[in-house]
Amino acid sequence: MHEFARDTLLDGLPADLRGQRILDLGCGEGLITRALAIRGGSVVGIDPSPHMIGHARAAEEATPSGARYSVDVGARWPLSRRAVWSG
Repeated sequence: MHEFARDTLLDGLPADLRGQRILDLGCGEGLITRALAIRGGSVVGIDPSPHMIGHARAAEEATPSGARYSVDVGARWPLSRRAVWSG
């Protein structure tokens, strides 16, 4: 993801995400996932590519943010009944 696109996306989100549970579907190398975790969100990034999740986990290990990652296509991700789609 280009830095401009990343910054544009993040500028539209709250700076404080404490208490929010966030799923980053198709997280790639986890750039946005980590940024959301740094803002306090409890974030899980999933991607179907083991290679990309490997990059995400390596970045998380180098600079921990609290983000978690899983290799998955996201077709049947279990959502809680309290999950809210926020657009």
